[in-house]
Amino acid sequence: MNNLNTLYNVTFAKAACRYAAAQGCTPVAVHLMYPRFLDDRVPKEREAGLKMGRRVLAACEEIWLCGERMSAGMKAEEAEAQRLGIPIRKVPSSDICSFQKQTEGQRREEPAGIEKSLKEQGFSASRAGSEDIKRIMAVYYEQNVTSEKFEDFDGERWIIPND
Repeated sequence: MNNLNTLYNVTFAKAACRYAAAQGCTPVAVHLMYPRFLDDRVPKEREAGLKMGRRVLAACEEIWLCGERMSAGMKAEEAEAQRLGIPIRKVPSSDICSFQKQTEGQRREEPAGIEKSLKEQGFSASRAGSEDIKRIMAVYYEQNVTSEKFEDFDGERWIIPND
């Protein structure tokens, strides 16, 4: 599996977990946990991960199969869940994607909501512009805060051409 597929799968799995948590469930995505310490390219470690995944599945009240594409691992989990009598819920990717878009929209609105709430309480608030942020970070970058122009990159003044 290439890195782009892996990135998509991880992103989708995280979104599916957020969706499940919002439904009041306790999601467990072993394919997000085990790659942190097991190498899928090493057959012995891959088999250990699959075995541990089956043990986790045996403790589950229900299995959710998210998205329309079924990997070999998902098919094996579905078969194991059927063998164990664990209920299977198929969740379309459209449900997860629409939930993700909805929650992302809410997160984007949060700064505006905070600003509005502060103003309603009699405080003055505004978002910092790029020059304001540079001025704030000037101390970190050890720049003179009385300068008219601030560097755009950390250490820009330390680069010596042709050195």
